[in-house]
Order: sequence, then C-alpha cells, then structure tokens
Amino acid sequence: MANPQKQYMEFHTNIRLGRYDEENTLREKRDLLIDTLKNELKKDPSGPQFLESFNQGSYALGTGIKPKEGDYDIDVGVLLDCDKDSYCPVEIKKIVAEALEHNNRTLNIRKPCVTVTYIKNGQPDYHVDLPIYAEDTNQNMYLARGKEHSSAEFKVWDISNPTELTETILDKFKGDARSQFRRCTRYLKQWRNEKNNLAFFKSIAITSAIYEYLDSSDYENDNNTILSLVNSFLDNFIHYSIDEETSQTYFRLVINLPAHEGVDLLENLTKNQMDILKNRLEELKNSLEQVNEESDTVEACKVLNRTFGSQFPIPEINQVSESTPEAIYIQDGKSA
Repeated sequence: MANPQKQYMEFHTNIRLGRYDEENTLREKRDLLIDTLKNELKKDPSGPQFLESFNQGSYALGTGIKPKEGDYDIDVGVLLDCDKDSYCPVEIKKIVAEALEHNNRTLNIRKPCVTVTYIKNGQPDYHVDLPIYAEDTNQNMYLARGKEHSSAEFKVWDISNPTELTETILDKFKGDARSQFRRCTRYLKQWRNEKNNLAFFKSIAITSAIYEYLDSSDYENDNNTILSLVNSFLDNFIHYSIDEETSQTYFRLVINLPAHEGVDLLENLTKNQMDILKNRLEELKNSLEQVNEESDTVEACKVLNRTFGSQFPIPEINQVSESTPEAIYIQDGKSA
C-alpha cells in the first residue's frame, strides 16, 4: 500500500497561507484599520467607542489557505462600547464603515461583518472582515448581523463568543495533533474550493466538523486520517428532515459550532445542497480508498491530484522508491 505522506506534506506547503509577505501585509492592513477606527470613533464621544479587537476565524486558528483568486483575507473581531438595545446592528456597522472610508479601499456591509477590500490593478487584492460586537451587563458578547436592505427580522444581535470558540478548538489539540488538525482542515478547504458547487460548505463548518471527528494518533498517514474523517461525516447523515417545497423526506448532516450549544452550521442547507454534499463526500471517500489500494506512489498521487487539484504534487518515478516514504514534518506555527 502506497503512503504518499511526503507528497501530502508538500501539498500542505503549497496551499498553506504563508507567514511572510501575505501575513505581514494582512497584519499591516489590520493594524491600520483598527487605528483609524479608534481615532474616528473618538471624534464623537457620545457615540460607540472602540474597546478591543481580536483575531478570529482561520487567522486565529492557523488554518488559512491561499485563496483561489488571490484575494487574501483576515477576520478581525471588533468589540465596541455601546448599548446594543439603543442601536440597530446595521446602524452600528454603518458607523464603522463610514469611519473607515478611504479612496484606496471599498467597504461593504455584509450580513456578518463589515468587509474592507483593497484593490490592485482593478481587482480585489486583500480584504479584512470586521465582525462587530457589543457586550451586555453580564459580559456576554453579541454579533451585529444584517445588511443595509435586509428586512427587520434579519437585523439582529446574535449572542456569540468568538474568542471562546478559538480557545475551545485549540485547547483540544496539542503538539502533533494540532499540526494534523491544521493540515486536515486545509486539505478539506482546498478540496471544497476545487468543487464548483460546494461553496455553501463554509470553512467554519469544515473546521468544526474536524474538531468533532478528528481522533487520530497516526500522524504519518494523512490519507488514512482524512478517510476516517470523511467516513465520520457520512456516518452522521442521520438527522431526519422533510423538504418544505417537495415534502420529500431525507437525512441531513448536523455540524454543531463548538462552544455555542445548539448552533447547527448546516441548518439553512436545502435538501439539494445536502444531497450534493453527501455525493461529493462519497466521491472523496472512494478516491481516498483508491489511494490506499494503490501500491505505486506515483499512481496514488495522480488520484490525489485529480481529487485535490493541481497543487497536489505528482512525483517523477525516480523520486520514489518501493519503500514507504517517511513523513516530512515542518514547523506548523500559527498562520493565517
């Protein structure tokens, strides 16, 4: 049985968001925006004031991958000192967007955040997502949700705890386990990006599912680990549901958000989307099993190249031997 672990590690290096040019630029954009926001909000002492900012999402977890279209991003939570009951969440986001207006960037009020995009040669180059939060008297954090033209029921303050989410996920995995968690998360994000009709399978859902199902002590065979994860995904299509439009019955996958009891990240997926996800996962399972059945590393890598895309390397015949290649480990670190 071939074990293309060396090629998996090269693949991880190929897709992993770098710690140097890209991350330094993202940090510079983040720091500039936060400084600007602090200073602009101070000009109106009676309005919302800046309290703190914190990294969240893939940047905080160290699970970022290089974007397919080159539009690098970072999630930076912003906690404001304001009474959420006195402000519509979209009103708060408009205040933030207006404070950050500048001629070299565009601002967009999206449902979960304010997105600041930097343009280069007429194309998006980098963007910073700024989810906006407020606290109640018990220090519970609430996320401002809603877009400018959303109906009233979609303009809400949702209870949320992003820093606890990051801590919960990272506290579960230490050492080699954390490195493998990050690798597997990146692999599945890249796989998702290679499939044209899987955009609805969001990164936070992938990350949370791996948090739930990753249980491996074999750090030298990522193919087996990914296969085990995919089997767990498929085994958990057990939640009975009825399609509202067709009244057809079907089974769906539930992925719960860590540290947020009762939050199903796939709750809004339709029957058709669930069917697509299940079919794609079954295709992935078949490919990974085919790799395990291969005795030739080159042929195994050809399967993985078709599965994960051109970033997965196919070695020359003279680069592999009959023996199982040893895993190559690199310092994982925390990157975007």
